[in-house]
Amino acid sequence: MERDEALRGLKEDAPLRRFAAARTLAEKGRAEDVAELLVAKSLEAEAFVLGWLDQAILRCREREPLEANHPITMVDPIAYRKAVEWVTGVFVHEIGNKFGLAEYCAGEEIADYVNSKTRSRMLDLSTTLAAIEDLQLATQSTAQEEFDLAGFVDQTIFDEQFDGVVELLAVGPRPMLVFGVPRLLKLALRNGLRNAVEASRQVEAVYQIRDINPEERERRKVVVNWGVTDTECYLSVLDSGVGIPKTGGSWFDLGATTKRGHSGFGLAIARQAMETMDGAVELGPSNGGGAKFLITWQLNL
Repeated sequence: MERDEALRGLKEDAPLRRFAAARTLAEKGRAEDVAELLVAKSLEAEAFVLGWLDQAILRCREREPLEANHPITMVDPIAYRKAVEWVTGVFVHEIGNKFGLAEYCAGEEIADYVNSKTRSRMLDLSTTLAAIEDLQLATQSTAQEEFDLAGFVDQTIFDEQFDGVVELLAVGPRPMLVFGVPRLLKLALRNGLRNAVEASRQVEAVYQIRDINPEERERRKVVVNWGVTDTECYLSVLDSGVGIPKTGGSWFDLGATTKRGHSGFGLAIARQAMETMDGAVELGPSNGGGAKFLITWQLNL
């Protein structure tokens, strides 16, 4: 059985056919097959098939290509932040106005501009410019203030206006007063939320392609949790997507994206915002599947 046939075999009624398909994908599957395998696992009732689906998911994730290791250069974080602030500030000032004029002229001179490829490319560029502006904001430190973390999470979710395909759950103590910089935290949290929702939507899209009745499948969820330890405040975002590849650490690099319409600055903005606040951001696999995005900063009493 070849890979394409095995992917179709995951949808067969006969358990032995699904078993054979899972075994084949454990041997021949690719990293991009994980979404299909996760959907198959969520619908599977036979233990002997589930075992091989788990093996296939594990092995397909292991086949994610690894980037070459690069030597790590130690950089003074304050100097780095000031450099990013200066470069992004110059870029926004010099390019922002020119982009606005270029977009205006394109609208005046190109027939049916609204439906043109030029407008699509201009929107992509606009997304990148907005991300650079956010990166500049992420370098600007301000005094910490006391605020309700639970209310902050609720408002951030509301402001993003997600479409409801993925269920968002906000779970944590209410109210919870903490100290921090809400503006910087929002830059970090909203990027974590956007990535989590998109990852969960990918699995939901596979359900729809396979025309699976909504009553027969588990709705994808994103869970935002918050709290404090003896030394830190934290926010975590757990998604129900396909998880992150071995190259997960590189996603924090500027421009690290393979997604159409994405600036590739999202996680870099999140990291810079939290470093400006003397905090940190981590991205890793979640124990329940999917990914875990963790924001931490020092607890000030």
